[in-house]
Amino acid sequence: MSRAQMASIGTTTVRSLAGQLMQLTLLTFGQQSSYMLALLDPTTTLAIAEATPGSSIRTRIECDGTGSITATDGPPGSYASIEMELGLWAENLIAPSDRAEYHLAIQQVLGGEPYVSLQSTGAAQGLHFGVTVVQPDKTVIIDLHDRSHQVAAIDSLKRSQAQFDQLSETLPVGVFVVEGEGRTKFASEKLREMLGPRIATEFGWLESIHPDDQALAAEAFADLPKNRHFNIEIRSKQASGEYAWSRWVGSDVRDEDGLLEYVVGFVEDISEWRELNHQIAHQASFDGLTDLPNRITLVTELRDRLEAQKPPKMTGVLFVDLDGFKLINDTQGHSVGDIVLLEVAQRFRRALRPKDLIGRFGGDEFVVVASDITDEDEAKAIGRRLHDILSTPVLADGRIINVNASLGIALSGLDASSSEQLIGDADIAMYEAKATGRNRSVVFDATLRARASQRFDMTAGLRHARRRRELRLVYQPIVDLQTDTMVGAEALVRWEHPAMGVVSPTAFIPLAEEIGLIDDVGEWVVEQACADLDRLRGQGGVDNDFTLSVNASAQQFTNVAMLATSSLASLNQYGLKPSNLRFELTESVPLAEIPDAANRIRQLTNYGFGLAIDDFGTGYSSLGYLTMLPFDILKLDLSLTAQLEPGSPALAVVDSLTRMSHEMGFKIVAEGIE
Repeated sequence: MSRAQMASIGTTTVRSLAGQLMQLTLLTFGQQSSYMLALLDPTTTLAIAEATPGSSIRTRIECDGTGSITATDGPPGSYASIEMELGLWAENLIAPSDRAEYHLAIQQVLGGEPYVSLQSTGAAQGLHFGVTVVQPDKTVIIDLHDRSHQVAAIDSLKRSQAQFDQLSETLPVGVFVVEGEGRTKFASEKLREMLGPRIATEFGWLESIHPDDQALAAEAFADLPKNRHFNIEIRSKQASGEYAWSRWVGSDVRDEDGLLEYVVGFVEDISEWRELNHQIAHQASFDGLTDLPNRITLVTELRDRLEAQKPPKMTGVLFVDLDGFKLINDTQGHSVGDIVLLEVAQRFRRALRPKDLIGRFGGDEFVVVASDITDEDEAKAIGRRLHDILSTPVLADGRIINVNASLGIALSGLDASSSEQLIGDADIAMYEAKATGRNRSVVFDATLRARASQRFDMTAGLRHARRRRELRLVYQPIVDLQTDTMVGAEALVRWEHPAMGVVSPTAFIPLAEEIGLIDDVGEWVVEQACADLDRLRGQGGVDNDFTLSVNASAQQFTNVAMLATSSLASLNQYGLKPSNLRFELTESVPLAEIPDAANRIRQLTNYGFGLAIDDFGTGYSSLGYLTMLPFDILKLDLSLTAQLEPGSPALAVVDSLTRMSHEMGFKIVAEGIE
């Protein structure tokens, strides 16, 4: 290298570790593509180019533009002069664990090895040492390249990779990185567990997706250039070979030229989430007990069927309400009531045509939607099947429960023009069935709507009748035919409606039972009867043994304690005895449906109240009542006594009942013989 090729950039003075001042000159040569540092003892005048190769007071260091440093030293052993002059070489740049390898490298190149490469792991991590020898004087050249930035970058990348690996294994999702060609660049352990180990080497996008979902997945992937991401829910084949619902989320990563480099994303198992959503959606549309469609679903389905129905065919709605179900709940318990509802729902399903829809409208109400009905008779036939299938009692929790239903039928194409109106008309017809005897079907006609409106007004009025003092009592005397004296009277309640006039108890008592007012009405009857009896006694019209009879419904007998407590309070208020009051239980209700009926009724007689069977000869007449229940009076219904003609069967029946009652200690009260 000639002097003409060199140029000095600058000179400075540095102090060696030994404290000696030395001159450090930076020169450039080769059109400034390389650099040379000259370190000279200030007492020496030798120029760099003329320096002796083995000089211990001169060290030449060359640097090129990439940061590569070339240091040359003299004969074997004299490379330590750099350490002597700068205090840098072995102690600072070479870690103790690397020094033996470094010295061995020197010996190797001196022994003929062309080139030996080492990497520092000491304080100067990142310095790369290249050791070679120059012939003929065997000058050792040590090439140092500062790669600390690269090492730091690699370390940073390793840390980032470690953090990414840790994060991907911690997440409850499977993480993937896929190259643009579709090869898997990375698949987390979770992903391999989900989709199988082959996913780590062969990312078969469509192979792992359910055939029915492949079109959706292919479309999402094809739209990546436009959307830059995807988020889809598909069924993926699991490691077990089964398909499960999963969410696939991914985004593309592109290079500086905008070309797809890879796709990064995750796969999440959403099977449980989907199942939960399905359950929520099912619960929103179906009844929780019977699993029948609920009201919202029924109305929606009916609306759709009405729109699709083509004349002359019709759509029919059958509104079914179980008779006396409140009594079952109150007496047998709600768990038994639930069993009854579930059994009834299953029976109704079996009784219907495949195209019919049945749902639970609420409580003990069911609605049937029947499509393609030809005429009214076909709808009635469906109603008969529903009645027939209830003829067999329900066995619930070891108890035999008799179930009946009132049913209203409405057909489209007549007055009803909407699903709501059609259901409303069927509901009106159902209430008409209840009002006319229960356990029957009624087909809606326009005249029923007026009666329904009247019923609505009656319901509203009955709730306020007691407060407005519209209830009153009339009395039917009970006469002892042997003494021709009045020994008691039956209190009969009447409702004097301001618009409808006097309303018969046969019209409003069932309504009071239905809307939960029967206890309130019954309490008023007892209280008013006690007040009237107290007034009569005060006037001297009756003696202290005079008895008033009041009707009690089966619902009142389900809560004997409340009936007895309220009645005793009224008796005490007017100074009367329990024996002055007799309860008449109508025989139109099957007492077998009252759990432990005998004990409940005995509780009343234990208080001293009298007890009578009313309307005997109608409804559920059973001689078993006379032996099972502690009655003291048997009342023969007018329908039986009205037939007392000489030689008539009714006369023989009444004669037999009279003699039998006397034998058993009963008294007979005959209605309508005056």
